[in-house]
Amino acid sequence: QSEYLLFQTLWVLFKSSFVPYERWGPGGFSTKRILDAWRHIPACVLRPERNQRQHLSGVLARNEVDREYAYNRKLFARIRQGWYQFNPTLAIRGRTAAGENWVPILEALNLRFVAEFSEMEYWDGINALFEAVGQPPMAIPIIGERRAREAAAAIAEEARRREEAEEVRRRRLEAQASAPPPPWGTPAARRLEIERVRREIEEKQAARLREAGSDK
Repeated sequence: QSEYLLFQTLWVLFKSSFVPYERWGPGGFSTKRILDAWRHIPACVLRPERNQRQHLSGVLARNEVDREYAYNRKLFARIRQGWYQFNPTLAIRGRTAAGENWVPILEALNLRFVAEFSEMEYWDGINALFEAVGQPPMAIPIIGERRAREAAAAIAEEARRREEAEEVRRRRLEAQASAPPPPWGTPAARRLEIERVRREIEEKQAARLREAGSDK
């Protein structure tokens, strides 16, 4: 069946879904990535009519976790338009010396080990999978600790710069407010009027955004 080869393909590609591909995807599989993997599969393994984007999108869509479909196997979860990941609540039947048992798919895929080598841009996607099954989030990988510190420092530096710029602007406005207004028609007066109109426009735009947010 179509689902079988697709599931096996994603199983093989799973670890590589958390490394750079297609400009930082969301930590999953797109139809393009799957078709790239199927590009050299012979017709005796995968019929040409199934090696098409339209057919592949249909197989993914009809097996989405939340899709109403009579034969839905709930294999995949859509994480973004056109991007899918395994349904994290699946379990895989395995055979050990003690007999057969069911193993959670994230454990069978060894996701916590995969996370140790993942790019920082994918950590949110990994933690979303753990959260979906009630597991604690991933630990910051040893090799990613420095990048995490650098990212936090960059965010803090950007916030500091914005605060400094806002403070300079505030002081300038206070100085302008306390100074006597320049004569009307002078370049200084025109600059003040332009600044006043700009602030008024910004305040109106901010008010509209707040209203739009409250409506949602």
